[in-house]
Amino acid sequence: YFRGAWKREGGLWKNFLDVCREEKAWRMLKADLLYHDSIFSCLMFLSTLLFFPNMGEEAPELYEILKTGQGLREVLSAGLLGVLCFGLAVGAAAALEVWVTDLQFRRFQQKLVRKYGFQQPKIYTELLYLVVDQTPSEALLQKLSSQFGLQEQGSSAHSEQELGHKLPRFNNWRPTLQIRSSNTSGRSLQVLYEMAMELSTNSERHFRCFVIRKLKWKMPLAEEQSPPIAFIQDYVKEDPKANDQTARLDYTRHYYFNPESISISVDQWTEKPSFYWIEVKAWENVSPEDLRDINEIVSTWLPAQITTHRKNAIRAIAAELDSL
Repeated sequence: YFRGAWKREGGLWKNFLDVCREEKAWRMLKADLLYHDSIFSCLMFLSTLLFFPNMGEEAPELYEILKTGQGLREVLSAGLLGVLCFGLAVGAAAALEVWVTDLQFRRFQQKLVRKYGFQQPKIYTELLYLVVDQTPSEALLQKLSSQFGLQEQGSSAHSEQELGHKLPRFNNWRPTLQIRSSNTSGRSLQVLYEMAMELSTNSERHFRCFVIRKLKWKMPLAEEQSPPIAFIQDYVKEDPKANDQTARLDYTRHYYFNPESISISVDQWTEKPSFYWIEVKAWENVSPEDLRDINEIVSTWLPAQITTHRKNAIRAIAAELDSL
């Protein structure tokens, strides 16, 4: 890949290195050199000193060892030791890389609040369902409302516009940058980090349960206000689609809310009213078992497709359905 990048960038070192740094192969090479190779070298050095203290003395040639058999045991032991050290280094390097990346993520979270002025993050778990050609029934919403003590909040109009960004990715956290507008809560710049996962289910459950773990930072903006210049320079990428209507998603939201447990919203896509999302947000005190119960109820009552894609993926789904 790197040889191809050199040709594509016209033989310019700066452009070549910039392209290489953005690729996953570069990150893997850097992690291999920093973590695995250094750990493997240290393990081999220490284990050699411990198990073979006389290695510095003059050793017979490999041919002589194979011919006479003297020293063969030590050679085989050294080979097994090398394999063992290599395996240990792989595991230790993986754990160390995850730990270092987690520390970097924590520092980045503090940076968003202290340097750029975002509010403290909201942390929650989300269930997201796509429903096509069938309106979510009032009976379903009433059942969930009575079970979790939800209060109906009425309807509101929302708009989301994703922006091109240079936000770093940390382990399995997927970043998104968007501007969101609402006729009730106003306009804001939002940084989201999401991690999709599947909750384990027992044989009594009929449906698999996929959830999205979310961290959301919010910065309120006035109607025509732009994000801070420092944040734009550091993390906003110039993207032709950023001001394109295809990057914007408008929908009407009907909302049910309990600040102590969950919120449920039914979102109707303005462009194609036959498309709905059911979005369930669960706060920290909601157990995984409650999430499995909600998934069973929604999946039983509706032909709903649970998804971990972002809402903007609806355009690709709609285009595929139209082509059938």
